[in-house]
Amino acid sequence: MKSRDFTFWLQGFFEIQNPKYLDEKQIKIIQSHIALVLKYEPKYDQSNFVHYVAGSLTIAKGFVGEEDLKIIKDVAYEEFDHKAHNDYGDDIDKAKRIHSGQLELELKEKPLFTKEDMDKIDEKINNINSPITNTEDTWDRVGYDGGNPIMNRTIC
Repeated sequence: MKSRDFTFWLQGFFEIQNPKYLDEKQIKIIQSHIALVLKYEPKYDQSNFVHYVAGSLTIAKGFVGEEDLKIIKDVAYEEFDHKAHNDYGDDIDKAKRIHSGQLELELKEKPLFTKEDMDKIDEKINNINSPITNTEDTWDRVGYDGGNPIMNRTIC
């Protein structure tokens, strides 16, 4: 995971969950993602933002209250806005309103796959032989993301 990936991941977490505080479990999940950045991204590419969040969560010792979380969310949004600015071009104002929860857009495009397509994909996936031996390998469609299937693979 790179700093940019972490920034987008954390912004998405804040947008979807809109937590009022962070408990110990949430902090550990965020710290695990930070660890990926620190392990796989060269130090000279790591953003100060990643280190800011890491430091804030270390100081928190298992709980981040509403006031401190608001500061982290604000800093996260500014970092996200900075990194995403070039991605949106002329739609940057619309994108800012979407990511801050002030604007909702309807999905107007057709889904990538129809139900029939998904049934065919399911059949093909179920016929795939796993390269791992002595295991039970199954795929389940657990939902859709913008019309794209979300697949869950279980290897027992």
